[in-house]
Amino acid sequence: MWKLVAFEGEFQDTGERFYDWGKNPKGYIIFTHEDRMMVIIEGDGRKPPQTDQDRVALHRTMIAYTGMYHVEGDKQITKVDVSWNPL
Repeated sequence: MWKLVAFEGEFQDTGERFYDWGKNPKGYIIFTHEDRMMVIIEGDGRKPPQTDQDRVALHRTMIAYTGMYHVEGDKQITKVDVSWNPL
């Protein structure tokens, strides 16, 4: 099990960093002996919803999925079979 301590991106052309999930996101990734992985990440600043608009915002500030994974060279490949947002 791994605990998320930071989630940041960097624009390759400028070196500018960005934080889509805020400066203090929370999350975990778990790998099992059966080659399954599970992820849950939520952005910082989430609060209990009061309105439907708040509920939509909460949906947009989290990720949760699971699937079977394998490693090919330096890549981890996951076949997602359950997701919070099945697109």
